[in-house]
Amino acid sequence: MKKRSAKKAQQLIKDVHDVQHFSSAYFNTFKIRQDRIPQWQFLCLIIQSKGDNLKAQNFRYSDAFENLAKRWGRSKDPRYALETMLLECRNDDGPLVSLKRPKGSRYKHKDNVLVFTSAFHKAVREYISVFARDVAPPNLIPENLTDDQRLQLFRLIMLFIRKDHWDAWVDTLRKVIQTTNDPQPDAWVDTASHNSSYWVILLTAWRKYLGDPSVWTDDDGFSRQILNIVGVREPTDISILLRELSGATMRILLADKPKNPTYSLNPKLDPIFEAYTNKLPKLNDKLFSIISSVVKTGFAAA
Repeated sequence: MKKRSAKKAQQLIKDVHDVQHFSSAYFNTFKIRQDRIPQWQFLCLIIQSKGDNLKAQNFRYSDAFENLAKRWGRSKDPRYALETMLLECRNDDGPLVSLKRPKGSRYKHKDNVLVFTSAFHKAVREYISVFARDVAPPNLIPENLTDDQRLQLFRLIMLFIRKDHWDAWVDTLRKVIQTTNDPQPDAWVDTASHNSSYWVILLTAWRKYLGDPSVWTDDDGFSRQILNIVGVREPTDISILLRELSGATMRILLADKPKNPTYSLNPKLDPIFEAYTNKLPKLNDKLFSIISSVVKTGFAAA
């Protein structure tokens, strides 16, 4: 393993910190109460389908939605899976998406459409404000945007994260699992990629390692990071994940003692995480360039 300069280490730490802002900006403005990754994917699927006023009948029987509902163990019957996801997709201000019957419709259910609620639009306004302040370069996003322009930006950003950031992370997880003795690597990648706690834990360990490899982190340290970025704990207990990641099969994290252990990233994963981190500024610059083009064209390119 090559020795890196302190300047390079600090740059990598900054790049990790910057990409974590993408997640914290979303989670801490939308504040969805439970199972946040499936609800994020649900929203991405709706905005990818150009909702508002998306015909519910077509959406509920689409392959994309049926695959999403199946992946998250929602009702096998698409007639009920959509209603289940809608009930879960809410924050303290209420549901983010609702079913609405168009005026003049002769059919009670067949013509229902999916519409974004006032709670959704409020969350979008807050998200774009936080994104402009904490994530984007200065002056990239104008302050006097209309609600429709904010929604166009939100759609653009979410779908970029869903494709480019997601693919980069999944590719990294595949490389990580190849260093272990896990007998079901594909299943682990699928599980880890769909649980934000894995992402926070591994990047927290990587940042600590970059700052000082001798500094180890305990359960509470990881839990605080998850709360800071995701806003709530994921359903899986942090201690269980840490035991899995530091177990004899994985050894992705190293544990220093059996009782009340603290954890550090396994040094052999250094080049894998550096390669992932080196991709992040390029991905972000690509997104910022797209946003700049959209703003300059008066949102005609969105």
